[in-house]
Amino acid sequence: MANEIKLAEAAREIARELGKLPAESPLPFGKGYVFKVDDRDKVSCCAIGHVINRAGLSVLVKGRSNGMSGMTYRSSDAAIKDVCGVGDLEKQVSEAIGDVVEANDYSSDPALVANRLYNLADCLEMSTVPTSAEA
Repeated sequence: MANEIKLAEAAREIARELGKLPAESPLPFGKGYVFKVDDRDKVSCCAIGHVINRAGLSVLVKGRSNGMSGMTYRSSDAAIKDVCGVGDLEKQVSEAIGDVVEANDYSSDPALVANRLYNLADCLEMSTVPTSAEA
């Protein structure tokens, strides 16, 4: 559960930074991959990759060989599962990840991406609260 909290804090930090950008600023994230391999180093690409990296958890993300002596890290959902050490994410967390990815890939509005990151942070934190059945 500690990793979910670290991710939530990182998502909020990045959202605050995005909130300071002018409305028409280009987003500081890439698209299509969570991480890329650059000179054998795992480099953050999309917003989710930046959140994971900011939380200091990128070493937990597993990649697949791309057949060219490199690794690919495609799925934001799978990357968060790796970091949180779970087989499945709660539905609200998975949907929030999808919302961040959609905003990252199809919007140029920093405020929209920031809003989606705040929502992701809230969902991650809520996923750590035990339900009445678990308590």
